[in-house]
Amino acid sequence: MPYAKLRTSRIYYEFYHNEGIPLVFIHGWAGDHSKWKKQVDFFSMRYPVIVFDLAGHGQSDPTEEYSINNHSKILHELLEYLGISQIYLVGHSMGGMVAQQFAIDFPENICKLILLSTTLKIINSFKDKLAVLLMRFLLRISFRRYCKILFTYTQPPNISPGELAMKMKEVYSMHPKIVRKTFAEMTSYNSSNKLSSFNKPTLLIVGEKDRIITPEMTKTLQKTIPQSELLVIQGGYHEIMLENSDEVNEAILKFIEST
Repeated sequence: MPYAKLRTSRIYYEFYHNEGIPLVFIHGWAGDHSKWKKQVDFFSMRYPVIVFDLAGHGQSDPTEEYSINNHSKILHELLEYLGISQIYLVGHSMGGMVAQQFAIDFPENICKLILLSTTLKIINSFKDKLAVLLMRFLLRISFRRYCKILFTYTQPPNISPGELAMKMKEVYSMHPKIVRKTFAEMTSYNSSNKLSSFNKPTLLIVGEKDRIITPEMTKTLQKTIPQSELLVIQGGYHEIMLENSDEVNEAILKFIEST
């Protein structure tokens, strides 16, 4: 199985070789590389594709630090390990935060940036702060119960119990301590005023009905990135790369192939 033994962690990855600039996909909180299956199937016939599990997620080993900054550094280590210097970078939700931080830390490695269902910061008001503090507390008291409540909020209201159970199985496979730590780091992240100097073409995609990262939050992100454009997926919720894969894939393909 393909593992990269890096300085701070052992990272699971899959590299689909092809000609051209690789697309690198970063999954979100409590997910893994399988979230990008529909993108792998679509893009690996056209471009090199790299998917991987963030440290402490999926098949990757735990690490000491789960900050967004550290995830960015680990990705850079992975690319160095693979001998890759130029990429199209795609991130979803928390993975979009990692992609933002990578754009801040290593802009020279990015040809184009694609951010799905992500934001500058989760806490935008005192009400948000209270909600986040409450959820951090509840995740300590009853991990499985409140993790399910939080995760269910990201899904379409018509999701079947069986499908939800399968998705929750992925979350429950993670160590509760890592889930809590990554949730705390994700909800503490703030890239405000840090992306104004990023001058690479950027595509932002968000679901019209996303209750976690609303279109309004994404519009605020768009205003901070000079060369950015926004696509709102009509009827889309949070996991648009799965639920609206055809529209998302075509939008990304058009964007990276545009001059």
